[in-house]
Amino acid sequence: MVDKNYCQVMAKYNHWQNQNIILAVKSLSDGAWSESRGLFFDSIQGTVNHLIYGDMVWFEVFTSKPRSLTNPHAVIYPSRDEWIAAREKLDQQIFDWANNQVTDAWLSEDYNFFSNAYQKYITKPNWLFVTHFFNHQIHHRSQVTTALHQLGINYGVTDLPWIPE
Repeated sequence: MVDKNYCQVMAKYNHWQNQNIILAVKSLSDGAWSESRGLFFDSIQGTVNHLIYGDMVWFEVFTSKPRSLTNPHAVIYPSRDEWIAAREKLDQQIFDWANNQVTDAWLSEDYNFFSNAYQKYITKPNWLFVTHFFNHQIHHRSQVTTALHQLGINYGVTDLPWIPE
């Protein structure tokens, strides 16, 4: 069962893994940052921007804010410095949300979500959307880590049991 503790652990894991990506991205040349690598969102730049997009959309849903973004392919933060600042801010917001706002009662409530991609509503419990939120992060970060590996960059450990305490 997904509970508040799960959200706290996954928010911490998200932050840890994004810090590893930030360290790796800082070492990239401009070309390596933006050139096409055949990823779902083309480049490392496009994929990490899609991660911001997905996190922001779901975070807005979870905190009952109007959706501010509609294009999953948008490069919201073209420069690495802009992206890093936005990523760190969003990770802190996710961490604060998981620690201070999530409740087990909220997780069990149903939410009626409109999918822009499928142009329809679905009703599912919040815990399922939260699980998707964290899985989506892992899915696209794995694409980035593959691209980094192909560039000869050792990204480090990604296994959840080795999360720093």
